Amino acid sequence: MNKGEPIFKSVFGKDWESLPPVMRRHYANRAFQEDRSRAEGFLDVVSSPLGRCLNPFLRLAKILVPYEGTHIPVSVDFISSTVDATFTFDRVFRFPGRVPVRFTSRLIPQHGSEVIERMNWGFCWCCTYTWTGEKIILAHKGYALDVGGKFLPLPLDWLIGKGYAEETPLNEEEFSMFMEVRHPLFGKIMGYGGTFRMTQDCP
Repeated sequence: MNKGEPIFKSVFGKDWESLPPVMRRHYANRAFQEDRSRAEGFLDVVSSPLGRCLNPFLRLAKILVPYEGTHIPVSVDFISSTVDATFTFDRVFRFPGRVPVRFTSRLIPQHGSEVIERMNWGFCWCCTYTWTGEKIILAHKGYALDVGGKFLPLPLDWLIGKGYAEETPLNEEEFSMFMEVRHPLFGKIMGYGGTFRMTQDCP
């Protein structure tokens, strides 16, 4: 990855130039640069009974979203820094009558289209990013634990299910997104989806 190039240019590879403008704006943060952009929108957040059992842990760990609601205002700051080539998502969910919920994770590109999303306590989701020509798909590759910069596989698919996400460009300003965790036996555990508008671009 070249210094000053978009971090995700290497992740999407030859498809980078094919991405619609709103998606290139979304992933414009550059490696080793102090860049910040923002998207704002509304999400519907849902959980199954099993997912609700995990909510106390999610609140404690500050991982994912521990509440449910419809048309929840959400802002996401996309942040990069001068010290590395990682890409931070700083999400703030504003549920009515609650203190805002912050969910921050750091995206660490690996080889090719593979990315590790590192969350609090070193918990990681491993996935691949693929542009289909219509949308970006984040496909599950497993879970891991970050121990001193080494990612140790965690066999948790059978316990909490597999993650999946997609992002679809709507126009030059907006994109929709959808994320879920689905268990092979119990179906959808939790998820959220909605529409965002890019409200601040990188310099």
